[in-house]
Amino acid sequence: MRLRSCFVLGITILGFLFIVAAVSAQTPTPEWITFYGSNCTVNGAPMPAGAAVIAYDPSGVLCGKFTVVQAGTYGFMPCYLDDPNTPVDEGIRPGDTVQFKIDGMDAARFTVPVSIQNGDRFEVNLVAAPPPVAIPEPSTLILLGGSLAALTGYLGMRRRR
Repeated sequence: MRLRSCFVLGITILGFLFIVAAVSAQTPTPEWITFYGSNCTVNGAPMPAGAAVIAYDPSGVLCGKFTVVQAGTYGFMPCYLDDPNTPVDEGIRPGDTVQFKIDGMDAARFTVPVSIQNGDRFEVNLVAAPPPVAIPEPSTLILLGGSLAALTGYLGMRRRR
């Protein structure tokens, strides 16, 4: 019984990994444009070596990826264009807005010109920062504190009875 459960769990994990790999795979096409950046930052500091720069088309299709070698710069990163001869969306089209991310954080958006040629190069300097942490407003803290005080008073009165 235990061996069967382990087998089912193993198959489930392998299936999940296969789906993740298929969804996040980049599909090369015969045409691409190239992106690079010479002044890219994360939290105000130069983008670190080893960071992953990822580019997505408006549908969320991965069209370019690059691992940073020199801090603060990336590229030349090919970003594949959609092949009009296939029914599958493999990448960007002229006029699309490309979404760039650095290690999963939003970094920039770039609208591809309508008239492009295979191999065109575009400089896009990326700026990324983690999303701000929500800080409760004073009124929220007052309501929470008041509620806790009322609850404490009620429980104290109940114990005295």
